[in-house]
Parts: sequence; C-alpha cells; structure tokens
Amino acid sequence: MKLSYVVTSYNNGAYLRDCVSSLLAQTHPADEILILDDASTDGSPDILQELESANNSIRVHVRSENVGAGRNRHEGFLTANGPLVTNLAGDDTVHSDKLLNEYTLITEHNADLAFSDVELVYPTGERYRVSTDYFADLETASERVTAMLTRKRPLPHHMLYDHSIYKEVGGYDTTATLYEDWSLKLRLAATDRKWHHTGRIGLHYNLHGNGLSASAGILHSYWRLYVIGRNFEWLSALVSIDAMLTGCKVAIDPWKNEQRPAFRSLRQAWLNFLEREGNQHSLLRQIFEGLQMLVQTRANLKITENEAKTQLHDALIVAMAHRPH
Repeated sequence: MKLSYVVTSYNNGAYLRDCVSSLLAQTHPADEILILDDASTDGSPDILQELESANNSIRVHVRSENVGAGRNRHEGFLTANGPLVTNLAGDDTVHSDKLLNEYTLITEHNADLAFSDVELVYPTGERYRVSTDYFADLETASERVTAMLTRKRPLPHHMLYDHSIYKEVGGYDTTATLYEDWSLKLRLAATDRKWHHTGRIGLHYNLHGNGLSASAGILHSYWRLYVIGRNFEWLSALVSIDAMLTGCKVAIDPWKNEQRPAFRSLRQAWLNFLEREGNQHSLLRQIFEGLQMLVQTRANLKITENEAKTQLHDALIVAMAHRPH
C-alpha cells in the first residue's frame, strides 16, 4: 500500500531540513512527501524548493496567503495520493522506524489506526518520553472519546491510517486556529475502528517555544471550548454528563496561570459555573447554549486575547441566563 506524508509548515525554516531528512531516512520510506507552506516569511520557500529539487518523492506547495493550520493540513490530506496518510509539522522529526512499525500494524495486524509514543525534545537537549499505549486498550467509541475529551492521560499523535477514514469523519476543522487536530481525533475516536500502538517512540516533538502551542493560555482555553461547542451534540449523546462537564473544566486549565485581574476573574467565573450544584442535565444544556454562542460569533481565525476574553465573557452570560424549559 502506498503511503503519503503530509508536512505543514509556517516559518519553520530553521527546522525544515532536519524534518525532511528524518522522513527520507525512514526504513520504510513514504511514497510521497507533500509539504505545504502557509505563506512563510522566513525564507522557508527557498529551502523547500531546494529540498524538492533534490528528491523526486517530495512535492511542495507554497501558499501566497496564510490560511491557518487547519485548512493547510486539511487541503494537504485531500491532495495526498495515499491510500495511507499521516502528518508532521515542519519543526518536528520522526524516528527512523516510525513508518515501518505503524505500516506493519496496519498491513499485518489488522489495525485501522496505528500510532506511536511521543518524545518531547527541550531546547536544553533533554528528552522525555510520553506514553500513549493505554489508548489501544480502550474497546469502545465511548471510552476513546471520553479519554480524548477529559485528557486525563496523554493523547495519541500523528497516527497512520487510511485516507478514506479521514474523509469519512470530515477531516481537520478548518475554522479553528488551535486544536483543529484535537477536533479531528475526537471524531476519529468515535468511529468503530481498531487503534494499535507500536510500543515504540515515533514522533520527536520540538519544544522550541515559537509555535502555535506557545500561544497564550486564554487562547488555548478558547479554542478547546470552541471545539467542544462545535461537536457538542454528538459528544453529549456518546459520553456521560460527568465526562462532558470534566471536558469543559479541563478545557480552561491552560488559562489558570493568567495574571491579569479581569482575565483571571473571568476564568474563575467560568470555573464556578461549571462546578455548580444541582441538575446536571440542566447545567449541560446551559453550557451548550453558551458554547453555541461562542461558535456562532467567533471573530476570525486569528483571534486576539482580548477578543477571546470578550467572547468567553459573552458566552458565559448566555449560559448563565439560559433556563431550560
């Protein structure tokens, strides 16, 4: 079976050569390495042209305008020839046996989605392995989605799977700047598919502090709540009320170190609301109303911290004011 690697990059020029080198060094090489640059301004296009010229398995597309990670990844997956697909960010690398280990699980062990552990790589050179093997032991869609939603343990990353599965669940959320990958994984977890873990490290995640993951805590919380809002109805039909409430509480965790008084008090107001005593069904319905407002009035992909604060404030007001009939 042919295999496509979709690499997305924005101002990752300092890391692109290492990223692509790790893909070319695979013991089971990809048939296609599709690299999509999201209108970088750091000289990345020149580097990508050089890499493309040096290897005929590499295809490069450089955008003239920035469209965001979700859309860039989604269009990459739609363009990939597959049928097996996986992805990588332009500032990360992969272990030399990642594709071999995951490909073997799919072709010889009846896996639908194959994944490996992640190794966090710090600027100091320190490395830390994050194990996700537990996820392969979850037997039902409800268990998998609950694990994804509540985030009590590390989640699988950069799975290898059939292109048809990606299309079946609708692909990346192109309306989100952050957590478009989490939205996809929630929907993948909800399918009746077999997830298998290689038992090995696959991804080397580069914690250089300049990517989207370094965004302000309120933005992380905003986009987590946005994703829950976008998927609320099917999520609440599949998992328990406790899981939904926990998922909403966990969504505001990245916001907890906020020092600005107005931002901090708004986070506490959200937390107080989520921890209200009483009828959980009623509370869940109120949360739904607030998050629907958040989804429907989102300003734009590149929302600012102040815009996020305003919209989270308004969403909370809607939630608190709603009284189910």
